[in-house]
Amino acid sequence: MRFRPLIPAALIVCASQSALAQEWTRFVSPEDGFSANYPGKPKVETTTYLSEYRQTLPAKVYRAADALGRYSTTVVDYRGIEKMHADRAAKCQAAKAPISRTAIRARTTSAWTSPAQPTMRSGTT
Repeated sequence: MRFRPLIPAALIVCASQSALAQEWTRFVSPEDGFSANYPGKPKVETTTYLSEYRQTLPAKVYRAADALGRYSTTVVDYRGIEKMHADRAAKCQAAKAPISRTAIRARTTSAWTSPAQPTMRSGTT
């Protein structure tokens, strides 16, 4: 008899949990070489990613959301990075102007001094 008021409360709690629980499905992207679980099918956004060496790389962001949160995975395509670095290095080498010996000598002798060395003291002061 004392448990009758608890039955409607238990039904409300169970119903609210099933409404929040959405089916998580496994998403597989063979093109980008990854798989992940999302609440529903993720939306795909094409973007770019700036690497630590300031190279712009193609990327995709996979996003999904439910009542409990937002979920995303960023996939960056690094396949062309070696060629991009080689092209940048070749461009720098081509732009480098030859330096004369006089200019090198002037750079090494002008205003460049070694920092003062600290003196080491031994014994008592």
